[in-house]
Amino acid sequence: MRRTHAIVTLLLCALLTACGGGSGGSADGALVIEPLQLPGGVSGGTWAATLIASGGSGNGYAWSLGGGALPDGAGGLPATGITARLAGVLSSQGSFTFTVELRDSRDNIATRTYAVTVAPGGGGGGNDRTTSTVNAPGPREAHSAVWTGTEMIVWGGVRQTGPLSDGGAYDPANDTWRTVSNTGAPSPRFSHTAVWTGTEMIVFGGWSGQGVLGDGGAYDPVTDTWRPLPVQGVPLARVLHAAVWTGSAMLVFGGQGVFAPPAPNSVDLVHADGAAYDPVANQWTALTAGGPAMRSHTAVWTGNRMVVWGGRDAFALTIQTLDIGAQHDPVGGTWNPTSAAAGVPTARAFHTAVWAGAQGMIVWGGLPGTIGSLQSGGRYQPGTNSWAATSLAGAPSARSAHTAVWTGAEMLIWGGSGATVGAPLANGGAYRPGTNTWRALVPSFVPTPRAGHTAVWTGSAMIIWGGRTTPADVTLDTGGVITP
Repeated sequence: MRRTHAIVTLLLCALLTACGGGSGGSADGALVIEPLQLPGGVSGGTWAATLIASGGSGNGYAWSLGGGALPDGAGGLPATGITARLAGVLSSQGSFTFTVELRDSRDNIATRTYAVTVAPGGGGGGNDRTTSTVNAPGPREAHSAVWTGTEMIVWGGVRQTGPLSDGGAYDPANDTWRTVSNTGAPSPRFSHTAVWTGTEMIVFGGWSGQGVLGDGGAYDPVTDTWRPLPVQGVPLARVLHAAVWTGSAMLVFGGQGVFAPPAPNSVDLVHADGAAYDPVANQWTALTAGGPAMRSHTAVWTGNRMVVWGGRDAFALTIQTLDIGAQHDPVGGTWNPTSAAAGVPTARAFHTAVWAGAQGMIVWGGLPGTIGSLQSGGRYQPGTNSWAATSLAGAPSARSAHTAVWTGAEMLIWGGSGATVGAPLANGGAYRPGTNTWRALVPSFVPTPRAGHTAVWTGSAMIIWGGRTTPADVTLDTGGVITP
């Protein structure tokens, strides 16, 4: 099905077990700490994990360290809110056992004890390896991938024979794959979005090979089951949109659709709207109007705002790229444009963006039009609505359709299509915004060149998987674990 494959090419181019303690979920509203386990780490590497509260009074959560010690170099407790993030650059190897205590506004208490093993550092590459191909999903590109804390879940995408509705879950600790159930899964699609809520992967939208889609599903890896998303209030069908997880809802914004009849089917629509999906209430709520029309853009969640930026313009049949964006406050319902003043990156689509905490949003790479790729980027601070350029010195070569992850200290770039259209890359770089410097990212094995792949950050390593390579845009069922 070369026609379907041509379409996707056009779109792309145009936690160690808990030692005990804690309580399990129950129907009586018990206070619960999740997840059950946290990832290991590597000495000298960055490490991160997110704790999630549920049940109890449902508000006023307070986190503290109930005993033991976090891995050397990690911090994050005490904290307040639904989630608590543990993170840092690990300074020593060993096994670290600690107990987390969670208290709600009515002084209900839950505890959970974790054990985290920190392996010796490999000097930036000593722990690198290819991912197993035994029981791995079939080859694909334009798929989605999320990190659950213990597994990378890959789903959907497309290969030469058409769109896919299957997937797999990869456990890097054991280098093993398991098949994701397709019973009740959404229909085949690619260029969709997926977010991880802490308990489910939520998939929405995409392209069927025949048209845009306006449905989705939620996958629970513990029970290996799917449930459909509600139809009432669902946003219009779209592809090349963006989605973020706020800690309580998935925000969907922008993307490309088709004007409803009587407009000709050949007239495409670029959305300037979106919706929020609350998985607890199982309902959609439209976002307030005021955002820019864009597709092939990026979106990040800052902790209280969604920032969207770049992409292509409001006429899907044109090639105009954008250098505009907006901040959206879902609580106040407001939209405010991002600065267009000095330092704003040049217009681009199919770029990447990561949220780097105090360092802001980092945008990098992408397509300036229909040909060529970019080697530049920018750092955006929502608080001051200002931009600063990323250094070009030591930056990776120009590319688009690449991946980017944030480690807690650096943005890791990998793969993509180079300046020569259709030439996938097998290299990357690490950008440290604190010093505005780049270094080469050189794993101890040579991955297959790829673009249109996915990447997740485990807390200690980046896992890349899938994508397309040459010759003739062959899709891949391989990947790699790269320790920065």
